[in-house]
Amino acid sequence: MTAHHDEGHERPLTDEERARLYLEQVKQMHILDLVRAMLVDLVTLGYQKLGLTAETSELRDLDDARVAIETVRRLVEVLESEGARDEARTYRATLAAMQLQFATVAGAEAGSAHETPAEPEETQVEVESEQTGAAKAKPKPKPNAKRSPRPAAKKAAKKPVPRKKKGPAS
Repeated sequence: MTAHHDEGHERPLTDEERARLYLEQVKQMHILDLVRAMLVDLVTLGYQKLGLTAETSELRDLDDARVAIETVRRLVEVLESEGARDEARTYRATLAAMQLQFATVAGAEAGSAHETPAEPEETQVEVESEQTGAAKAKPKPKPNAKRSPRPAAKKAAKKPVPRKKKGPAS
């Protein structure tokens, strides 16, 4: 940054002038604008980390993609809570598409890795603070956790266990 001098030559800004300019810029900034910019960047980078195309397949990093998806989800909640419901609805649709693509890619990778049997479902704890400042924990399944649905044939074949009848005590 430079300032104009009386003789038409530019001189470097003083620390005081830089601080004043910075404060003016901060006054004009709004956090929701930053949230919007972050959402665009997270969606873009998140899709690249999913590695869905030939150009982005070498960028695939499902851990990073999962973090991008979770961050988008939370930032969409911020938009909603601040009254930007139409924007939030648009990002929710994008988020749903990202989650579906993540599940597809993670499932394909898990299917091609025949090294170990499926591990038990892991959970991730989401801590939400309430208005009082207290925190509560909610277990949520991780988006990449495997679920093996029970086949319908096994459900139908399961027979009820007969209960013993209670008789008079002797």
